[in-house]
Amino acid sequence: MPMGATETAPEAEAGSETPAPFLATRPKEERLDALLAFALAAEAGQPATPGVIVARGEEASRLLTEHAYRLLHNHLGEIRREAVAEHMAALRPPLGFWGVSAACLAACAVFGAGALWLIAHPTSLAALVSLLGG
Repeated sequence: MPMGATETAPEAEAGSETPAPFLATRPKEERLDALLAFALAAEAGQPATPGVIVARGEEASRLLTEHAYRLLHNHLGEIRREAVAEHMAALRPPLGFWGVSAACLAACAVFGAGALWLIAHPTSLAALVSLLGG
């Protein structure tokens, strides 16, 4: 037997109804791909030989990649919605009608107080008009 080759079980060579003989020779990182390849071969009615499972491995890998991408894409929208909801919960609520009305009244009162002060002090009014270029 050449160096680096793995010995396979005789049941795996002949094809079996379970993926266990084939999975015993695969690394753990390839287990999901191999299980899906076995399922694809079984669905197509092909014998579960290592050659068929390896041939279906590329399709299995492609299907798993597509599924992972769709799952991530769908969860990304959910994650964004949760982040926006969390951010909006941290903000204080906006002013209502009465709050805006009170702010406008306060601004008018400040403006009116400044106008009354300028009327009471004509020298300051003249200085301000000269500063504005009049």
